[in-house]
Amino acid sequence: MNDTVLFEVKDHIAIITLNRPEVDNVINVPMMEGIKEAVKRVSEDEDIRVAIVTANGNHFCCGFDMNVSGQDIQWNLNTRRARAKEEIDMWMSIWESPKPFIAAIFGECIGGGTQLPMVADCLICTEDARIGNTEMAWGLNYSINFAMDGYKLPLNKAKEYFLTGRSFTAKELEQMGVANRVVATKADLMDAAMLLARQMCEVLPCVVTANKQVLNFGVENMGLYQTLAFARELFGLIRLNGCDASPETEAYWKECKELGHEIALANLIAKKNILI
Repeated sequence: MNDTVLFEVKDHIAIITLNRPEVDNVINVPMMEGIKEAVKRVSEDEDIRVAIVTANGNHFCCGFDMNVSGQDIQWNLNTRRARAKEEIDMWMSIWESPKPFIAAIFGECIGGGTQLPMVADCLICTEDARIGNTEMAWGLNYSINFAMDGYKLPLNKAKEYFLTGRSFTAKELEQMGVANRVVATKADLMDAAMLLARQMCEVLPCVVTANKQVLNFGVENMGLYQTLAFARELFGLIRLNGCDASPETEAYWKECKELGHEIALANLIAKKNILI
């Protein structure tokens, strides 16, 4: 496992830590590989009963590395389909794992980073945590490529979330029944996550696995996998590196390639009058 994702085991509990704090844990290819390897290890190691996913730094995860998207990849429909499938398969490996996963988030959790807490079995947040697919609010061309949010959030709230690009606070997530616990500070976060994990460890592993599978099956019967396939296809058709989007989105991608994501995004947001 590479150093973008740390892995340790304490008393049958795996602790998986995103470890790119210098860039707010944006996801690059090595981190994707680290997440895949960590989930595989949790699923296959009989000594591990529960996993907690958290992060180092000031923010849980600020999405995928837009500088990579802006510089290195020539997108077409087939490569978009393949990349979306790779991302969906990675997150769904958490859903499909026989072991429960607890997401322990703090600070900003935005863009592609939101997919991890949404697919986790339970969610613990600090009071300052915010989850949001803010790319739409920034004016970037975006389509849902991972539709789990629509199953976790109440429908009207899901529509507000995706039709405006605004973020939800930890308190809002708790009120909607998405966050299991909200704690005051980051110092309290792992204590709360470990307590929940230890409570799960008190139940026979075969029972935990069976109960997770039964509850997941109920959601899958509501068309989860068909929705994911539709969202993946729509994402590929609409995104296509922003080339079919508005002039300001095309300008963003041009600046991203020339100046980097941070400057291009700041210029894009400066043109907006929004609250996210």
